[in-house]
Amino acid sequence: MRNQITKLVNTGETDVILFLHNARAPSPIEWDESLSLIKRFAITNDFRRLRALIISDGGGPDAAMRGQLQEFFKGRQHSPKTAVFTTSVIGRGIVAAVSWFHPHVKAFSPRNFGDGLAHLGLSQATGPRLLREFSEMERQLSPNSCLALIAGASARATL
Repeated sequence: MRNQITKLVNTGETDVILFLHNARAPSPIEWDESLSLIKRFAITNDFRRLRALIISDGGGPDAAMRGQLQEFFKGRQHSPKTAVFTTSVIGRGIVAAVSWFHPHVKAFSPRNFGDGLAHLGLSQATGPRLLREFSEMERQLSPNSCLALIAGASARATL
């Protein structure tokens, strides 16, 4: 079973890289796949168009992986706005560590999905599509409790 799934989605407004994590750090292979996706995007696209949306049950890049990310963004004029949804104290700690070199990253409660979309500059109308993408990604992981909380809160908000 995988620990992380990554996917690039064009919303029409912008490009969004989706990360879905379980409670464990990604394997080195999974992390390399994600970093390669970011690097390929950087070669052919404008980073000002990229956003990152992360849903995590607590897992995320370890210190070495965060170092690779920091090295990649060093000297770049733009880094993507990033919204991280987690209930995990460890996950919030990872967000705090990443924010030292990536100032556009912010953690959100799963109940505040709309606030995260606003942070990314995305319309609320993109929310249902992004949640469908995450649901498809979840088929390759164990069930993600944070995603379930977001989906439940989003469903209640539309009633």
